[in-house]
Amino acid sequence: MEQKVSREELTRVGLEWLEQNYIASRDFFPKIFTEVSLNDYLTLSLLTEKLNLHEDRVYLKDISQKLGLPMTDVSPRVQRLTDRGLVNWKHDKNNTYITITDIGITAMKKQQERLVDFIEASVVNFGYERFVELAKLRGALNDTMEDIVAEF
Repeated sequence: MEQKVSREELTRVGLEWLEQNYIASRDFFPKIFTEVSLNDYLTLSLLTEKLNLHEDRVYLKDISQKLGLPMTDVSPRVQRLTDRGLVNWKHDKNNTYITITDIGITAMKKQQERLVDFIEASVVNFGYERFVELAKLRGALNDTMEDIVAEF
């Protein structure tokens, strides 16, 4: 049976959890994502997924939908990638799309290797069983929060 917890205690614990996650992402990500930023990585990963499916382009509308971003946020993101030579921004009859360059592929491979090294070290140091249990708990918490947000 769950024990009754005061609203103040729930607030304290919830805010602490949010703060820890914010600080972790703010502090960790710039140290892990050294080849490309996390945002750029997420965008480029859509391109590399398409390459694995033998497609050579990703339309900006697909990036917008997949990342849950408005087009007004996607365009500057793609422009930064283009400016760095990681993608080519092109147009066909009706749509705007991007293709990954050789420089982009190299950057993604290096970033992916760094990310895998970080995850592997984290899991080994934290403990595989503990990590799996934490991932399950976090997934359950995220599902619960999504259900609650849908009701707001």
